[in-house]
Amino acid sequence: MNHRQYSNIILTLLIAAIFNCSCIKRYDESNRHNIVIEGWIDNGQSPVVIVTKSIFPGLNNKNMAVDINYIGIGAKVIVSCEDKTEILEGKIDTHYLPPYVYTTDKIIGEAGKTYNLSVELDEYTATASTTVPLEQAVIDSFSIKPDKLTDSLLTIAAYVSNPNKCKYLNTFIAAQPEQDFLMSSFLGTFKGEYFENGNNMVILSKPYKSVLYHEDYFSNFRYGDSVTIKFSCIDSLAFTYWNNFNTSTSISNNMMGEIKNLKANIKGGEGYWFGYNSSVYTLLLPGKNECN
Repeated sequence: MNHRQYSNIILTLLIAAIFNCSCIKRYDESNRHNIVIEGWIDNGQSPVVIVTKSIFPGLNNKNMAVDINYIGIGAKVIVSCEDKTEILEGKIDTHYLPPYVYTTDKIIGEAGKTYNLSVELDEYTATASTTVPLEQAVIDSFSIKPDKLTDSLLTIAAYVSNPNKCKYLNTFIAAQPEQDFLMSSFLGTFKGEYFENGNNMVILSKPYKSVLYHEDYFSNFRYGDSVTIKFSCIDSLAFTYWNNFNTSTSISNNMMGEIKNLKANIKGGEGYWFGYNSSVYTLLLPGKNECN
């Protein structure tokens, strides 16, 4: 099953759940777990919050069992900054997994400002606070070359001088057509001092062991891929979270299941609410006959 087929299955289930709630089985006590939040706000962008009642099941199985009860439809999600408070709207969006998010265009992230999050769902209430970093992460340039070990893949190198002196950075990558949504990339977390010590090149890698790659994992990219790279300045808490996440997924059979085992800043639940100051790049990789 490829990503698009999987997204279509979940999309169908979500539509059925929203418009025919009687079809959704209620949880019994044995199925109850913590509320899980995956949320962020980027400088210049709207907040994005994903809510689940537990870790989404079966993401690394070819025969994936999808339980619509795990998706936090109907949550009350509030983001506030200074004297402004907004309730976020829930909507279907297949650029995320699960493809149901809460967002608003009435609050836009600003560097240096602090944003408070509150989520209420059934008996759960979760809260968190984060500040968007002042410094923006930037990539100076890229190089794209054939992989030295196989003629079917390409290697992408990013050159970073870290002119804005970000103390902590993380890389999120989407490689279409297999992967429509950004995910934290394997070995993509850095301390700013790494670049200050004379290192300015990093090899970019696809997210490790994601739901999209059922075959043997390979870190490099296919000819003809459209690769989106989000390079983010983050705080120390987000650095610890994503660094541990990347380490955990490299040895785990269930990438998404790692979320509940990683502690961040959510009170009353699991997951994270982070502020980012990012730059986003899109690379259209050449076809095989176009690459020298």
